[in-house]
Amino acid sequence: MMNLIHDTESNYGLSRNYQELWSLIKTKSVVCFIDFAMNCRDIAHTITHLEPDGGLNYVDITVRGFSYITAWNEAEFKAQCEKLNLSFITPA
Repeated sequence: MMNLIHDTESNYGLSRNYQELWSLIKTKSVVCFIDFAMNCRDIAHTITHLEPDGGLNYVDITVRGFSYITAWNEAEFKAQCEKLNLSFITPA
């Protein structure tokens, strides 16, 4: 039987502060970890789609062309992050 090493929480200073993430994604692409199968996590990143005037249109958290989260407002974004147990690396 194979043992998997997938404990990202103790290896990195990860956050689950989704309000902070919502603020960060307006100016940065952020690396995220997401639950996607039993005992497995995937690494994704944020893509923010802005209106021509700079206003927020919608946010994707995506990997390899697959979108785990698409949200048009902060409440929807936070709910989806919680559902997928999203954690993220706070960018410098």
